[in-house]
Amino acid sequence: MTGDGTLVDIQSEKNNCGYSVIQKILKDRSIDKSIDDLRNDRAQRIEDNPKEFSKILEVEQWVSSRYPQEANSSLIVGGARHKVKKSQKEIKKLVQEGFIGRYGELCDELQGRLGIAEVNHIPPKSAYRDTPYENIKLGDMPSIAMFKNDHEQTSSWGYYDKGSYQKEIQDLMKVGNMAEAIYIEMKDISTINATGMNYQRHVPKYIDYLASTPVKNAPLNSVGTRTLITPNEASKLKQRLRLR
Repeated sequence: MTGDGTLVDIQSEKNNCGYSVIQKILKDRSIDKSIDDLRNDRAQRIEDNPKEFSKILEVEQWVSSRYPQEANSSLIVGGARHKVKKSQKEIKKLVQEGFIGRYGELCDELQGRLGIAEVNHIPPKSAYRDTPYENIKLGDMPSIAMFKNDHEQTSSWGYYDKGSYQKEIQDLMKVGNMAEAIYIEMKDISTINATGMNYQRHVPKYIDYLASTPVKNAPLNSVGTRTLITPNEASKLKQRLRLR
């Protein structure tokens, strides 16, 4: 609805309703942003200030529990309709099955994960800076869902006490050797079992994802595609890691 009360029909794809409304408002103000850009902006705000976002979620949950009908028709959290919060059981099942994809996508699908699971960038997001991959936006970075306690055991978790590990990954990415960076990361994740979860069984799936899924703004690889590694590199990685 516009300021004069006129109803405006805005077409949108599944789960993009709120973003489409914001996109229309911005376009009317001569600001052109794609749905992906809006999603990535939201993901970055959450990443930069998770405590503030948690408070917003608490308010939303309070409103939803008391005024469900009104809350269901409202646009919330950065202007996007909030996805249905998943149960702990659903979250755990996704992690156990090996939930892999774009960071923004995983964040959207894992609503309700706070305190249970986290989304782990592989390679770590800090390693992208000053490399040929630095134009890849946060929401487009490949990631895997992990239980919170497991994520905290990875060598890349945190910023200050594990900087040398992240620098090693970054140095490899600077010279375009993403395959070696992924090898180190896959070896690391294979050792994690703080919760008894065996992530090694998801390593082949993650490697295949990297070799088959183009990443927006990624540099061209040796075979002229925008996947972070090539199919040949994926095959060699599995051999080195002794995976089928």
